[in-house]
Amino acid sequence: MTWSEFTKKVGEFFKGGKKEKEDVDTGPYKEQEAKLNGELKKISDEFAASYDPGKGYEDISDLLPEEIDFVYRRYDGDDIQTIKDKTASKYQKLKEDDGNVLKTQYGGKVDEIESKKTAEKQNQKLQSQKIDDKYKEFDKALREDLVRKGLYRSSIKEVREEDARQSKESDLEKLGGEVSSKISLLDAQIDKLRAEEKAALGNLDLSYAKKLDSEINSLLDKRNKQIEAIDKYNNSLREKELKYKEDRASAIEKQLAQRIKDELEIKRMEEQVGYAGEKGENYDKRYDLAMQFYKGLPREAALKMIGENKDLQEYLGLYYSRLLREIGKKG
Repeated sequence: MTWSEFTKKVGEFFKGGKKEKEDVDTGPYKEQEAKLNGELKKISDEFAASYDPGKGYEDISDLLPEEIDFVYRRYDGDDIQTIKDKTASKYQKLKEDDGNVLKTQYGGKVDEIESKKTAEKQNQKLQSQKIDDKYKEFDKALREDLVRKGLYRSSIKEVREEDARQSKESDLEKLGGEVSSKISLLDAQIDKLRAEEKAALGNLDLSYAKKLDSEINSLLDKRNKQIEAIDKYNNSLREKELKYKEDRASAIEKQLAQRIKDELEIKRMEEQVGYAGEKGENYDKRYDLAMQFYKGLPREAALKMIGENKDLQEYLGLYYSRLLREIGKKG
């Protein structure tokens, strides 16, 4: 007899199919049945808390974490503008240092020539003073000579004095011309040094401008290669991360399909041979408890209460039909 045939017969029984008494009073047993349901629920809950239907399975979703901490690299060097600014500052300092050396060198040479100019001017003053002293002595000697000869007030005195004055002016003019010529030569040397200094500083600017451009280009090239290497590495990590997620999803899907297949097979086996192991022991305990209660009731009342007890089939599982068959055979 199939399960549907059996339940049909139970229904016919309560409809009078076997001419049994239709009005079965189950009220006196309801309180006891409620206690039975409570005990069955307790046994079921204890089993659910301790029984692991997935025991023996290693959950892929637990073994393989959802996310892997891939350590991506990032470029933490200077940006383009900072590289340019730092390099420019470096070469500006070097250029200033070298420029100061040049200025010191040329400044020293100019100072030497300026010292010569000062010496020439001082020598001019000294020589002028000597010429002045010389003509003062000549004027004194001339007066003494004229007085001695009684010619002091003669026209000869005026002639001699005019000759002396002209001679003095000639000597001073000659001295001034010589000094002026020397100073002009010295000024020309200074101008030449200034021109050389300007040219040297200009060459220094050009030299450092080339060095600056060369180093900036080298640093930017190095920066670009570092960024390219980092991008390449990070892209490889992204590919690995994507593949990991795809492989993980595939593994979980395969395991889930296998578990469903296994559970269906277990269910099929249980329908054929019943529950086994820990689960079988627990359902045997539930069945024995229910059987003990319902077999102590009148057959008609027991069958009616079993049919109306909505929780009983959940608690007994496959053993529910077994209980119906046993109670149905009673009497």
